[in-house]
Amino acid sequence: MRILQINNFHYIRGGAERSYLELCGLLKSRGHKVACFSTKDIKNHPSRWDKYFVKSYDLDKNYNPFLALKIIQNIFYNFASKKSLQNLIQDFKPSVAHLHNIYHHLSPSIISVLKKNNIPMVMTLRDYKLISPNYSLFSRGQIWEKTKNQKYYKCFFDKSIKNSYLKSLICTLEAYLHQWLKLYQKIDIFISPSMFLANKFKDFGFKKQIINLPNPLLETPSPTSNNIKDFILYFGRLSPEKGIPNLINAYSKLKTKTPLLIAGSGASRKELETLAKKNKNHSQIIFLGHKNKKELSCLIKSAKFLVFPSVWPENAPRSVIESMAFKKIVICAKVGGIPEWVKHGQTGFLYPPGDVKKLAEIMSNLLNSKYNDKELQKISSLAQKTVIQKNNPEKFYNSLINIYASLISDKN
Repeated sequence: MRILQINNFHYIRGGAERSYLELCGLLKSRGHKVACFSTKDIKNHPSRWDKYFVKSYDLDKNYNPFLALKIIQNIFYNFASKKSLQNLIQDFKPSVAHLHNIYHHLSPSIISVLKKNNIPMVMTLRDYKLISPNYSLFSRGQIWEKTKNQKYYKCFFDKSIKNSYLKSLICTLEAYLHQWLKLYQKIDIFISPSMFLANKFKDFGFKKQIINLPNPLLETPSPTSNNIKDFILYFGRLSPEKGIPNLINAYSKLKTKTPLLIAGSGASRKELETLAKKNKNHSQIIFLGHKNKKELSCLIKSAKFLVFPSVWPENAPRSVIESMAFKKIVICAKVGGIPEWVKHGQTGFLYPPGDVKKLAEIMSNLLNSKYNDKELQKISSLAQKTVIQKNNPEKFYNSLINIYASLISDKN
């Protein structure tokens, strides 16, 4: 099968990019011909198809007015992406195309090219962009769901994109344009890694078919280290929706000498470090910065337990799933798709998002041995078993190939 994989970025920027790149590798390992279409970047993984990649822009930078207008045009409809993809299609001749994150950079202009060439399309949903200009459904510290039934204008009036009227206006107009052009309606099937996200789309009035297919866990973790060290771990992006201030504030309520390690990078780091310095346990809160895959694996294996305090509706967070696969105890906010993996007291621990007192209570119970070793081993073993079953790569591969094959058959 000749499969075209499409994503905004061709390097590991977050969970979405890791899933996209791992899928490319999985399909190649099974003997399929795989081409990639993305944007140019010095950090990109090698690709023989990068001659077709298009220019990318940092949307958080300030540009001169002329270039800013050009970038806005590309957000709405990127003609360069459309032309380059047409050239790639003529060269590669794909049987099917699988889209991941394409908005703002490649833009949905590429959907028109695929449709014109009669190439069946699958798209994996990673966030809420297709139902809201605010792709995270999170604004100013709280879940934000005001655009149900295509009321995109509320994004502008609430400044729900980075508290900016201008950015909110651009994303609002983008949503209405793409709705008018009916671009996303041309995609044949959508895939959601969690039932929560699929149900949220339906709740917002999304009509296209969505298939629930959890991301595969491609690597079987090596056994957890017997040398468990005395530290609590958070790893992931340092940004407001991750709820890290709640973790720091909960930690401040504990009477413990167990340090809190925070691994990751992001725009909120300085703000979080300032907050940590106000904590009575400030000397025990350690920011580790970005860690590579090997370093992170060592930290996960050695942690006493891990905490993921998200305050936005997570889809299917890799950090939680990977930690469970390592047979680790996790504490998570009960939000988004997380409860599909974490069952309180069975495969981990859940608390109401933003409830600092409850989070501190669960952390204290684990630190003060409220649960005996046998109970914790049962929880961590079931956590690993859940992930191995739910995120099984063979099951994922067979399901995905069947989706591809059925679409190709329908087009012929």
